[in-house]
Amino acid sequence: MQQHYSPEPDGDGSSYAAASVSGTAAIWLARRGAEIGELYKDNTWMVTEAFRSLLKTTAQGRPSDAPDETDTGILDAKALVEADLPDPATLKFEDRESRDMWG
Repeated sequence: MQQHYSPEPDGDGSSYAAASVSGTAAIWLARRGAEIGELYKDNTWMVTEAFRSLLKTTAQGRPSDAPDETDTGILDAKALVEADLPDPATLKFEDRESRDMWG
């Protein structure tokens, strides 16, 4: 099967973003795991929400030519891994499993 490369973007970047974000999460847990465990204890939802919070607060701004559908910004893995962990009192549980993700 021959593969073709097209310089015209036809996706939204989520496939690339998923790999980048999950890789950053793995690095964050590997480098900060002891501190994360001590701060959030057995509250795994807090670990998830802490990562989500850091993902948003450390993202770099969207380029001016980015499509409107672009979300928060561009992942800054170094900033995320080095950022102070959010205070547990500021984290809010959100039940994402019960949401209809496809509709």
